[in-house]
Amino acid sequence: TLTPLYDEVEDRIRLIVNYKSFADRIDYMITRNMILKLVPQMQDYLDIHFHLDADKRDQALLNDYAKNPQHSETIAKKSGVLLVKVDIKLTNNHKNIAIIFYGDDGTTAIAVMDSICLQNFVKSLHNALPRFQWGIDTLI
Repeated sequence: TLTPLYDEVEDRIRLIVNYKSFADRIDYMITRNMILKLVPQMQDYLDIHFHLDADKRDQALLNDYAKNPQHSETIAKKSGVLLVKVDIKLTNNHKNIAIIFYGDDGTTAIAVMDSICLQNFVKSLHNALPRFQWGIDTLI
């Protein structure tokens, strides 16, 4: 699972990979600068490769948001790793997307998902953004 949360102390987005397994979990810390570049790039990737119907995409986002409340109160903190690079690639079958996250300490995590799941992930990143604190008045 990928769970993005705003960390007020670090003033960064904490992207938790495998939040249910503390031993196998990676907490990537995403800077404001990186997130403001990453979210539009993910959306552009979806638009270019999958041409999602806007109504279908918006309905999927609403459904996902309703099913997945924020977990900020229930997830224990773990030392964060600075996220320094993200690669987004189509899988060999061209039906799924592989997102590869790289940390500054050499950690790597790979998430494979379909286009709807990627759109939902982008929406969850939007929901985690501290718009007022970061001076963001619209969705990126």
